[in-house]
Amino acid sequence: VVHDIHYKLPEFDPKRWHSSCEWQGQRIVISYGFPLPQQKKMYMFDGTASACIGEEGKVVGVDVIYLPALNPRESFPAPNMVDWGTGFQMVERLKNVEADHSWRTFLRTWGRTFGIPEVLVADLGGEFRGKFAEVAAQAGALMRRTAARSPWQAGKTERAGAHFKHVYERARDATHVCSWEEIKSLLYEVESSRNRFGNRSGYSSMQRQIGHNLRLPGSLLSDDPLDPHLMVQSAGDEMTRLLELRKAAQEAYIRSQTETALSRAKNASNRVTIEFHPGDTVYAYRQPKERKRRHAMTPESHEGRKPCWVGPGLVLAVEKPSLWVSMKGELWKVSMEQCRHATSEEQVSKEMLAGEMEALREELGQRATKRTFRDMTGEATPEEDLPQQDLSSYPSAPQQLAGEPAAARPRLDDPGRVPIPDNEMDYSPDGEEQPHELPEGPEAQPPEARQFERRRTESEPEPIPTPRNPMDPMTARTVIRNEQLDGNFRGTPTYDAARRLAEHRPMSSPYFTETTKEDQISPWFYYEDGRWKQEYDCWEFVNRFTVFSNKPIKLENYMAQKPRGQGEVFEHEIKGEEWAEWRKTDSAEWKKVADTGAIRVLSLEESMKVRNGDQRHPIIPSRMVRRWKPAEQPGQPPTRKSRWCLRGDRDPDLLELDRHASTLTNTSFGVLLQVAANMKYKAAVGDLKNAFCQSLPLTRKKGALYASLPKGGIDGLHEEQLVEIIAGVYGLGDSPKLWRRTLREAILGLGYKESVLDPTVYFLQSPSKLEGAIAVEVDDLFTFGSEIHETKMKLLQQKFQFEKYEDVMQSKDGVGFNGRRIHQTENYEFKVDMHKFVTERLSPVQLSKGRRSEPKALANDSEINQMRAVIGALNWLSKEGRPDAAAAASLGQSTFPKPIVQDILDVNLAVKMLKEKPELTIRIRSIELSKLAWGVISDASFGNAHAGHSQGAYAVLAFDEKLKEGYRVPCSMISWRSGRIQKVVNSTLAAETQSLSKGLGELSWVVTLFNELTDVNFELVDWEKRLKDNRVLAMAPDTSSEGLKSSLCIIDAKEKYDGYLIHK
Repeated sequence: VVHDIHYKLPEFDPKRWHSSCEWQGQRIVISYGFPLPQQKKMYMFDGTASACIGEEGKVVGVDVIYLPALNPRESFPAPNMVDWGTGFQMVERLKNVEADHSWRTFLRTWGRTFGIPEVLVADLGGEFRGKFAEVAAQAGALMRRTAARSPWQAGKTERAGAHFKHVYERARDATHVCSWEEIKSLLYEVESSRNRFGNRSGYSSMQRQIGHNLRLPGSLLSDDPLDPHLMVQSAGDEMTRLLELRKAAQEAYIRSQTETALSRAKNASNRVTIEFHPGDTVYAYRQPKERKRRHAMTPESHEGRKPCWVGPGLVLAVEKPSLWVSMKGELWKVSMEQCRHATSEEQVSKEMLAGEMEALREELGQRATKRTFRDMTGEATPEEDLPQQDLSSYPSAPQQLAGEPAAARPRLDDPGRVPIPDNEMDYSPDGEEQPHELPEGPEAQPPEARQFERRRTESEPEPIPTPRNPMDPMTARTVIRNEQLDGNFRGTPTYDAARRLAEHRPMSSPYFTETTKEDQISPWFYYEDGRWKQEYDCWEFVNRFTVFSNKPIKLENYMAQKPRGQGEVFEHEIKGEEWAEWRKTDSAEWKKVADTGAIRVLSLEESMKVRNGDQRHPIIPSRMVRRWKPAEQPGQPPTRKSRWCLRGDRDPDLLELDRHASTLTNTSFGVLLQVAANMKYKAAVGDLKNAFCQSLPLTRKKGALYASLPKGGIDGLHEEQLVEIIAGVYGLGDSPKLWRRTLREAILGLGYKESVLDPTVYFLQSPSKLEGAIAVEVDDLFTFGSEIHETKMKLLQQKFQFEKYEDVMQSKDGVGFNGRRIHQTENYEFKVDMHKFVTERLSPVQLSKGRRSEPKALANDSEINQMRAVIGALNWLSKEGRPDAAAAASLGQSTFPKPIVQDILDVNLAVKMLKEKPELTIRIRSIELSKLAWGVISDASFGNAHAGHSQGAYAVLAFDEKLKEGYRVPCSMISWRSGRIQKVVNSTLAAETQSLSKGLGELSWVVTLFNELTDVNFELVDWEKRLKDNRVLAMAPDTSSEGLKSSLCIIDAKEKYDGYLIHK
């Protein structure tokens, strides 16, 4: 029948075709599978819509994608060419992204095979402009470009390129590619797999483009006459490798398609069939129709016309798939998908309304004269005293006459209740109304004010007059403009209501009010008429602010508070009886700073000259920071400590200063401990007194720098006296840099050398061995060495003032160093613990009662703030001396910014486990240098971190070489890390490989630093040259160094181990 209709029509008109086949009532598709010799185009008809599907080679989209190169960390460009009609795709490698080379590559691949298309769709990239566009136009192709930053306009090309890249990366991870030829072969195999197995309506892209699938020898899915099994067995090395690449590409494509299908099936929502019966109460989903207007409507005018549920309605009959519903006195035919049953609350409200309507019907039936409302405004008010409000501040409010009822206030939150004139009501009262008697006299209310009074029903009492909500001028103009666009011009009720509301001005809410408290009145100075003048500040800040939120909140979470340091005590928190002790610490701090010579106190005359002189000198405010300093040993009480600091943020030269100062890394500290244990050197810890004040003189381009005294002053000094800054002081931005340069010059002057790998490490070498080393952590020093080194350190103590310099081995309770507690035993081994921090400063997140029963609920603001503090403590703890806290800190941190209660419970569990064993220590064993070996242990967990990421960890170890022979030997943990793998991997093998790679890099750095300290003939250039010759150093090729040949790599990934054995 279709064939006859086609040949009987003289011209193939889609509309006539559709009308000829309308009686079928079904979707009709004509494709190439049906022989139509005189018709070359395909037409698809579906209801009232018709569309033309192009032929192959008509429209081709081109784009450039970047794929992993031979080195996975690098990438290379490749043109992505997709036929929009058939979905056929071709990808080729580009040497560069120049337009000329891009066109030649396109002509060599697509153009040579399928010819020049009619339309080329490309983006605005430089590779498709200039020469490419010019030659394409000359070749007969129409260039169509997508808009800037609009990749969806070429969605077919973009999606195909992203899918190809995904399949290529998976195939690349599944096989080892060792040459560019293999990369090219893998490209072609991925391309072939996508074109061959991509199915759309029963046909692949290859079948639609070429007409049939190409021959695929050696495949079980091929109908080739050659036996695939025999062909594979007789293949050579090159063909075998090609089959391996083909298998990897096909497997990656099938896995990708399977995962996509499973994801769609998993995320698909099943349609639940809802049964309706006559008599059910339902609500219908409807889009309100807009009224025709002569004027254009703004987007704000459409807000009230959004789709909504309308009801209640009563089901009269069920005629599947539709319902007949009685809705508001009308008969509606509604689709079943557009209806829902009324909820229990809606059902109850309907029944209550039905009862009231029945009572009202009976009452109206008993009355002879029916009135639409009852006027209650003339009756008495309740006996209770109503709250009186002063309306004098609202000049536009209508004046109330004596004996007249109060006018109703327009309710702006409900547009349906805007007052309307009595003469514009859409109904007429059945009974006669008794008009109000207006009092006579000049003060009678004008008729304009009475015009907008609405009489209210008996069930709604008249409200008292209250001030209207203020509206800012910008909002008022917008509202009036919207009313005009909606057709409500001057004189209409809604326009006049908006205009009257705009006349009001908001009440005055100042941020500052005049205070009457004498203790809050303070003098201030200003420069005018060539001299300084003084006035008194008698204004206090009024803390008023508004927080808008759609959930209950705590205002204290939004209040800006002064940042508090560790153990810091603010002045208003110090009790009167405690000030005497704090004054002593303040005086002691000031004396220590003055004794260093870092400052010079100016006399009062000099200070006034600096303040009032012609040259404006920068004067920086200062403050005395008071805090309770924690003791070094667990259980000891904290002590008072004051520190005089400048406000470095007020420094006029802040942005021009060099403020970088290196700090000691945990890995370097572990290497130093191992070196000291191996060479059997005693260690010592030193703490310099007011280190910044002992730095070199301060030099500024703009001249001298001055500072004022802290609040409260200094005993024996006038509050107006100034201080000249001579050397570095705590608080200045360049003080750490200046102190580091001072200490560095002093250490180098003693004959030490600075480490090339870590600038905070200095070492002293004789022609045969290492004599000593110094590690600098701001104002703390960790040192060890021979007697020569001890002599040098005594000279350093003479140059600088030390608050302590303690021998670690002689200290029974250990010595604190940057938060750690260090012990050194008699056999020169070290123990490092974090006992004090775990027991005194680590605490879990406090949850309110009942929160544990809601593990999937989002954490509130207070819980998030607590969790941030706990995660920060776990991070610092894990880096300094507790590796068992690293995983919990990393996994907990990845849940931000929206953690749930279960995440908080996991963090609290980690805190509990740490506090159960606060005494755990890291032991650094003493191992003979001739038997010392290095190794790394790595592990990874697939997909256990946030957003599908994997968690990886490694630890670098130093051990006796007999470990590889199966002996139980001493071992030291030097460095460790547990963190999220940045790249989302697709297998456990990939996660294990990346974790191992990071561990090997850390191992190389540790071995290099160790050799720099212990080898007197060490040259970094030679070591780097050896490193570049090997890809995997821990597996010890023949050209590796002797140190790495004895290294050991331990992993628990069997796939990685098997792959190494096969490669070996």
